[in-house]
Amino acid sequence: MTITSTELKADIGMRLAKGANMTLEEARAESLARAARKESLEGCFAALAEVDVPADFLSQSERHQGEQDRDPFAGWEE
Repeated sequence: MTITSTELKADIGMRLAKGANMTLEEARAESLARAARKESLEGCFAALAEVDVPADFLSQSERHQGEQDRDPFAGWEE
């Protein structure tokens, strides 16, 4: 999905109308960054929708690994 110029203008206008202390260029840059994130996440979710994930993937029993009684920094010296 690509953001249209109308949507971009509306987003920039919304950012400036909120009274944010930013210039037009800053509002435009933030709006463009948000649009890029939206597109990249949509592609990610579309790819995940095509993957066959087993029903027991990350099930409760798989996630329960118990507690560890160890010091991960034991023996560490600076």
